[in-house]
Amino acid sequence: MINKKRIVQLSVAGSLLFSALVAPTLAGLARYSDNDQAEAFYKKGCHLMTAGRYKEAVPEYREAIRLDERFVAANINLALSLNKLGQYKEAVARATAALKYNPWSDYAFVHRARAYEGLGQNDKAIKDWTQAIANDRDNPGYYYDRSRCWTKLNNKAEAEKDQRKVLSMPASSAYAKELQGRLYLDRKDFKTAISLFTAAYEEDPRAIVVLHDRGLCNASLGNYKAAMDDYNTCLKSDPKYSHCYYLRGVAQMASGNMKQGAADLRTFLTQSNWNPPHAIYAVAYCALADRRNNNESGASALLKECRKRDPMNQWPSGVIRYLSGETSADEVLKEANTNDLLTEAKAYIGFDLITKGKKSEGLQHLKWVKDNGNKSFSEYQVSVAELRRMVANAPKKSG
Repeated sequence: MINKKRIVQLSVAGSLLFSALVAPTLAGLARYSDNDQAEAFYKKGCHLMTAGRYKEAVPEYREAIRLDERFVAANINLALSLNKLGQYKEAVARATAALKYNPWSDYAFVHRARAYEGLGQNDKAIKDWTQAIANDRDNPGYYYDRSRCWTKLNNKAEAEKDQRKVLSMPASSAYAKELQGRLYLDRKDFKTAISLFTAAYEEDPRAIVVLHDRGLCNASLGNYKAAMDDYNTCLKSDPKYSHCYYLRGVAQMASGNMKQGAADLRTFLTQSNWNPPHAIYAVAYCALADRRNNNESGASALLKECRKRDPMNQWPSGVIRYLSGETSADEVLKEANTNDLLTEAKAYIGFDLITKGKKSEGLQHLKWVKDNGNKSFSEYQVSVAELRRMVANAPKKSG
């Protein structure tokens, strides 16, 4: 899946949101330790983190904290890195430790809020976002993130209030334009979002994350060439922006280019070091693309590697087991107990069945996605594109 619930968790060099929330931590708090050894481990962790190498950054920050438990910045950046790895419980503990020694750190509140979100404890996340807002009432990002938590708690009134706050703030910076664009992306007003992302990029060409998001909008509108142009520009500016390989791979699949799609998805896995939560989705897509390209050995090897690396105890592990021949489509669909999960499950199952020659069964699943699925998900886009190809390639009736 590629949609807002993942996008907001991205951290990449060049991201406006990354710069606004993390750069002050790296620059301003590094001097909070008088222990030279702790400082050295901290700086190494920062170098790794800003390169997106979160797994490698974690032990560096842990060692810095072992040497100086009061090292606020190390605790905060460890919390951030753990969040990127989906280790939310420990992230809560690290951010809480930072607040013990600096109760006014809005960065600690920010990263603990993100951890609470990851744990599904959105009520606690809201309290931390509210505290971050109290510390900095002019930061639109805090209102934006709190609105997402209100939405998850089905409190539409409070979510709308925070969203209106973001939209009412002057779009006087590329950062503000980016956040407003993301709100319109959330609302599936892709054209308005594209306009804002374009303005943000023109104002600050270093802000390549807005091209990432504009690519998502273009893909959602079925403009895959424009989407890939955006991803290509991102990668030209930052070849290590691994998530753009993921997005470009999916766009390639939607365009019918399975071989290049699989290549991009494999590059994503390598560059991101199989970083969750996207890796398992990349494996599912890549296996489907391989099989459509008659590369069964490649698909099987990738699925086997995924089962070695992933504990396979949470969604979408059932999809991987299905593609590996270890469970049935019916069992996967039983596990998919929400509309979002059904959008994903039916897309993968339908695509797979069509590849196996079971077109009528596969079409039923893809048509369900088209009629009922979450339109902001990449699985929806791939399903609709596949349906269009089948219609275009269907034999013409004579007479």
